Amino acid sequence: MVELGTGVFLLWLLSTCVRGTCVGDGRNITCRHSLQKRSLLFSEKTACYRDLGCFSSGPPFYHPVYRPLSVPPQPPEVVQTTFLLYTRRNRNRPVFMTRRNAKKTPFDPSALTRIIIHGFNDNQALTSWFQRLKDVILDRADENVLIVDWSGSNRLPYTVAVANSRLVGAQIAHFITYLYKTVGTSPESFHLIGHSLGAHIAGYAGERLHKLGRISGLDPAGPFFRNVPEIVRLDPSDAVFVDVIHSNPAPSVLRGFGSNEDSGDLDFFPGGGNPPGCEQTFARSLVEDLPTEALGNLVACQHLRSYEFFIYSFNPNGCLFVGVECNSWPDFLSGHCNCGHEGEKCAIMGMFSPTYAHPTGKHYRDRRMYLKVGPERPFCVHQYQVVMHIHSFPGHYLTYGLDSADVDITVYGKLEKMKGRLHI
Repeated sequence: MVELGTGVFLLWLLSTCVRGTCVGDGRNITCRHSLQKRSLLFSEKTACYRDLGCFSSGPPFYHPVYRPLSVPPQPPEVVQTTFLLYTRRNRNRPVFMTRRNAKKTPFDPSALTRIIIHGFNDNQALTSWFQRLKDVILDRADENVLIVDWSGSNRLPYTVAVANSRLVGAQIAHFITYLYKTVGTSPESFHLIGHSLGAHIAGYAGERLHKLGRISGLDPAGPFFRNVPEIVRLDPSDAVFVDVIHSNPAPSVLRGFGSNEDSGDLDFFPGGGNPPGCEQTFARSLVEDLPTEALGNLVACQHLRSYEFFIYSFNPNGCLFVGVECNSWPDFLSGHCNCGHEGEKCAIMGMFSPTYAHPTGKHYRDRRMYLKVGPERPFCVHQYQVVMHIHSFPGHYLTYGLDSADVDITVYGKLEKMKGRLHI
């Protein structure tokens, strides 16, 4: 389906490249190539930034239909990416970590490092999920938590934010490489957790590092990332293990903000990609959350639900988000899928995905997992598959001439019972 606002670019035909000019200040260089696209004056530009490399706005980052507006990222001094370090020693007072002070911070190179990356039009003043996720991570283990703040360059126009995401990914990769070389950590010990555009930022970082430990993509952004090569978006090759939660997948921005394409080793679709409860969430958010978060839940509740699921996957009450491999959501609801004889067809959504991802030692890749979720926090529900076998004994036959029947079933649990009617 053609994205909103791209119809004018359908005039694009074959391209031929002619001449170009470059300007720079010794550190950063921007080149403009006059491209006769036989279209509406698309002009490919290349921006080069010291230590980070060059970024072209041309293919594959340009496409006449799916990425019709493409520009190179803004300079680092405009993007102003910062790294805020939290540990158990400074869980409420972040340290602004840079290459200059890395050795003087509480950063522990022997511990795992979780890097939280926000998406479009998001920052710590608007939403609290950064801090909530940081807190549950540190409650569980003494690890390094880095919050990547690029909120100075993630607003409208969306095209510029998309371009800047490439630069932020490169900056993260460069920073991890620096830590590896100076304090003795390794890319395998890093886990990047990105929401929306942040998921693709994590992919750009992983692409440069090759052996990044893990990426968790929380409803990766859809606009400008659908129907494009893997180098443009998050994909399974970006880390040793990539798990993705699709809470608002859609084929176009008119129907949702997330991508409906598989992006990881395990792609989870809670509620079939249409989780329930957003009406209740908005009402609760008005009371419990920041006003800006309540507004976000009104506009993009399901898109934001992905990080809620990830935060509540730490739930200490013993409930796990169990995803079941299945061809489709209707097949899942019809009971056509289960965990298999050894649990090999099930995996846990959220923080503990790697723990349960390989029950038989087999590597999962490109698998769709479906699960039910509740409408309210903590969202996790226990799923049961009840199989009832109905048969007649030899010599006994149903002679009532009925083509179908309704069977009333009552399932008894420790706390309550549930009644239902089965049509057979």
